Amino acid sequence: MKQFEWYTPVAKWDYKQRSIWYGTKSYQWETITQEEALERYKQEIKQAYDRCNIGRFSQNKNMQVALISFCYNVGHLPNNTKRYVDNGYINALKNQMKRYVYCGGDVCKWLVKRRNAETNLF
Repeated sequence: MKQFEWYTPVAKWDYKQRSIWYGTKSYQWETITQEEALERYKQEIKQAYDRCNIGRFSQNKNMQVALISFCYNVGHLPNNTKRYVDNGYINALKNQMKRYVYCGGDVCKWLVKRRNAETNLF
């Protein structure tokens, strides 16, 4: 996931929030070390795992990784994700995930690249 997140020791505005190292949230305009950033990164990955209940998708490790990456970036899973997976509608889920490519109303190339990488993991 780090390959898709920019990094800087100084918080910057990232469309809807302030972000710092590896796209982790920054709640103030701050500067942190890479070690602090890696600790936040690990915590936020765990939060994404827990928030999106990724454990429900244990039958496929690649799917889990893709969904964690997606949830980390977007903050939630698409509606009906569990139903799509349970019924084998993987292409429908991939197509739904690929809709999340907008930044400020415009298609962002880096999000298209990220969504393609995530859905290819399936």
